[in-house]
Amino acid sequence: MRVAVMGGGMAGLCAACQLADNGFEVELLEATEMLGGRASSWRDEDGDIIDNALHVFFPHYLNCLSFLEKVGAEPLHWTHGMSIYNREGLRGDLPMGGGLSGLLQAFSFSTMSPLDQLSMSYAILAAAFMSDLQMEKADELSLLEWFRRHGMTRTAIDHFRPFGAGLTFLELNRVSAKSLIYWIRSVQCLEFFRRPGIGFANGGLGEIYVEPARRYIEERGGRVHLSRPVSGISIKGAKVTGLRTADGEELQADVYLSALPFYELRRILPEEAFDYRYFRDLFRIDDAPSVSVQIWFDRFVTDMSYIAAQMEGVFNCFADLNRIVPRFAEGARGSMIELVLTPAHHLMPLADERIFRMTLEELQAIVPECAEAEVTKWVVVKKRQGVFAQQPGADKYRPVQRSPLANLYLCGDYTRTFISAGMENACASANLAAGYIIEDVQDRQVKLFSKPRYFTPWLRRGALAAAAVGALLAARRA
Repeated sequence: MRVAVMGGGMAGLCAACQLADNGFEVELLEATEMLGGRASSWRDEDGDIIDNALHVFFPHYLNCLSFLEKVGAEPLHWTHGMSIYNREGLRGDLPMGGGLSGLLQAFSFSTMSPLDQLSMSYAILAAAFMSDLQMEKADELSLLEWFRRHGMTRTAIDHFRPFGAGLTFLELNRVSAKSLIYWIRSVQCLEFFRRPGIGFANGGLGEIYVEPARRYIEERGGRVHLSRPVSGISIKGAKVTGLRTADGEELQADVYLSALPFYELRRILPEEAFDYRYFRDLFRIDDAPSVSVQIWFDRFVTDMSYIAAQMEGVFNCFADLNRIVPRFAEGARGSMIELVLTPAHHLMPLADERIFRMTLEELQAIVPECAEAEVTKWVVVKKRQGVFAQQPGADKYRPVQRSPLANLYLCGDYTRTFISAGMENACASANLAAGYIIEDVQDRQVKLFSKPRYFTPWLRRGALAAAAVGALLAARRA
């Protein structure tokens, strides 16, 4: 049975691999000359790796990590800590030992007072114990409002801001509480005890998984086409009858899977598709853009072996990849710092030179060594970035993977999986879509989607006890 997959990003590649595994004849169409979509990298004319964003992985990314393992991607490099700079430039370091020790270490974070630490702990515990119904209601609130309702201090909120903005590409007053509460709950899954920390690709992200995924598909009889955009979808009744490519060719398959961004899918759907509210709701959602900046220095300007953030400014998270990534560190004579600039709606119209200067000025303010070093190269990347904008109230408009058209399915980070948008959601949605296709076509139930296992009741009690111990430690410090 033939399946046409539209889009060669992480979601499209993951779904194609699952379908090829189950005997489908996969035809994957990618509009550009490069696979990987938003989760990609490439080499410039100097041979340097250019990322389309600073991609990091967490232990609860079960679907994403299993996909990388399936295709034989090079193992990730796991780091075990983070740093944060407050408004005065004071740096706080937080080792991430995992489990109880990691939780207790949080209470010695130097840039937060005991009251700040307690208020953040209470909000995290409140999120951990939320019911699914409470999660749905939380989608109507901004995360900032939810934090305030749960007594978080301003300083604690400021500490959370760069990570919230880095994950959702939105400010805390514009992002749904549900999207980040899911993430908080996921971090507490049992995987965190087994493999704590933050993962980085050992090299360019595109290099470690894109070609292995392509080979995986082709070795199982599939075909992958680059520079072949889909310009239209033909439907008759409640069924897709074919695709039109930009070169005028008609392509037929038994099943069609869109792994395109929602704004691209809207563009190629025929007018009659919008008789269905399912497709009309695609106009109710938006994307949140981001910008990344990479700066090379003639010497090392940091000693940080893990990710860092600043509470306020044009950029939020950053990392010295020549310190962190083993492959980059080999032979490196200076730092290569990559920075995430989100939210970025207001930055997109600006010239690259202006964005670079603004970013460098802020970086020099918190890392003075940067002012003493010479910048040998810089790159600003705006393309292939952004995620589904998880604004309050938007979650109910996310489409499920089965569409009203009998042989059309959707996947991508904007589709509904009860997971925040990003790489994990891309793979989770791909697994769900592939599972539905297999179930519908082969009349058998398939479970490919992996959901984090949250605390069992006794572990929940253990978390509460750990928080109590932390509260006592904070009280003693006071």
